[in-house]
Amino acid sequence: LTLWTGPGQATTYWIPTDVDFVTVPVDYPTGAEIVATMNGENTLSLQWNIAVGVSGPYLLHAGIEISDEVGGNGDARIQPGESLYIADTCWNIGSDAAFVVVGSMSSPTPGVTILEGNASYGNLAQGDRALGQPFYHCSVAETGLEPGAVAFRFTYSANGVEPRTDSIYATLYMPNLLESGLVIDDANQLLERGEETGIILSILNNGNETL
Repeated sequence: LTLWTGPGQATTYWIPTDVDFVTVPVDYPTGAEIVATMNGENTLSLQWNIAVGVSGPYLLHAGIEISDEVGGNGDARIQPGESLYIADTCWNIGSDAAFVVVGSMSSPTPGVTILEGNASYGNLAQGDRALGQPFYHCSVAETGLEPGAVAFRFTYSANGVEPRTDSIYATLYMPNLLESGLVIDDANQLLERGEETGIILSILNNGNETL
């Protein structure tokens, strides 16, 4: 877990994998804006924008679960050609309740199409969390993509509460094939007029998924 307070200003905490809950010391002035990034081996990277000591309701993205059981291969990973359902949790970390909380999801990543981009979270008391209903739904193009991160933006609002947006990044898993070498299989390794020879083409998969 890394807490960023400005360019080059960060504090990192190592969190054990065998615990369900950990307390992280926060020593920042009231009203400070912090970007918290969490990542680990074989996990999706998550990012939150956090305001310290806010008054009134404050709605924060608190995690997603990705399902491709219906429109994919069921491994809960984002891959080309899949249809995904995304269960998003909204958390009210403010000092007051938030009423009629609603959210929307968008993505600036090319090839991601939003099929259901609106959800309701009900009323959230101070400290409460809720899953958005219905689940968000999107599709991923089958071609024209590159391995890397897919960006999702979640915007939350409530009665009397200004909308705010959190961005998160999830890994897109896919092979990416490149030509890495070509050899003419004869004595002088030249393709000459009138001769028959073999051609050896080498292909490199520099993606993050086995083909």
